[in-house]
Amino acid sequence: MPEATASFIEADALGPEKVVELHDPRHGLRAIVAIDNTAAGPAIGGCRMAPNVSRDECIRLARAMTLKNAAAGLPHGGGKSVIFGNSAMPLGDKERLLRAFARAIRHLRDYIVGPDMGTDEEAMAWIRDEIGRAVGLPRVLGGIPLDEIGATGYGLAIAAEVAGRQNPEGQHFLGRQLGLKLRIEMAPDRFCQEIPIAPLHLVVDGNHPPPHEAPRISSARRSRH
Repeated sequence: MPEATASFIEADALGPEKVVELHDPRHGLRAIVAIDNTAAGPAIGGCRMAPNVSRDECIRLARAMTLKNAAAGLPHGGGKSVIFGNSAMPLGDKERLLRAFARAIRHLRDYIVGPDMGTDEEAMAWIRDEIGRAVGLPRVLGGIPLDEIGATGYGLAIAAEVAGRQNPEGQHFLGRQLGLKLRIEMAPDRFCQEIPIAPLHLVVDGNHPPPHEAPRISSARRSRH
């Protein structure tokens, strides 16, 4: 069996099964798709858009989706995609880029796209319109309004609380100050509503934090007794 070259992607028994780099100079598209594992079914995972994404990040996130989907008992494997770009670009430019991305992955039928940092329900509607497969759709298309529900922020709050119980000092987050650095896309409003921390100082880090949101979020205080 020939030895792998130094540039070959590191893999293990789970994957990744496939890593595809996409380039469409007509639309300024540079993207990577990692399909980690499809043993349980087609891979499902979000599409992340940011200027500083990387192949390693994409592969790592795809593995995380394999494990999360398996833990949830879903009939899906794990995948992820990243698009090099500023998610704060004009909406028309963003739609053209996402539609170009959708056409580029049309043949990757074992990957189903969902929203992630830098993309949202509207972006998934564009992708679904192009290739007929996407999750995290707007309510009008039968999707669950994840942004309204605050699923990401709620999950982060629960994870932070559990992590606090497991820290080496055995102390709970209550009564302690925690500085968290989040991307603006990670639903900080919902996080502030749910996290049982007092006081809480939340620092939001994103490509384009809305000016009207940042002061309220960064000064959030909440206690739960």
